Amino acid sequence: MKGSSLPVNTIVVVAIAILVMMVIGGFFALNVGQGVNTIELNNAITNACNVLRTTYNCNVGSLASVEVQFKELGQESENPTSLERLCTLSGLSAGADFAKQCAAKCGCGTATVTTLPPPEGGF
Repeated sequence: MKGSSLPVNTIVVVAIAILVMMVIGGFFALNVGQGVNTIELNNAITNACNVLRTTYNCNVGSLASVEVQFKELGQESENPTSLERLCTLSGLSAGADFAKQCAAKCGCGTATVTTLPPPEGGF
């Protein structure tokens, strides 16, 4: 009996090693897939932010109007997606400051424009 136990032990060890490799492979496959979608989301946000800054002059009220092509998880093709939706997908939660936070992600600060009086004496 002692001679036949060695191959059984070897088979058990190999089976466990294969199972562990499959679990590790599955872990990496899932995380890489999420990483690719995160990169696509960040690219879409960058494109939408460029539109917000150049076309809408950082107007916070235009978040729903700014649209870029983006393929969400589970969709088969890219669809027009608003910057508002992209900010939600990126983890910003809806609230009173949502629009300001989303615009801030685009580099649109909340600085107010002040008009200075003309200098005395003129130039």
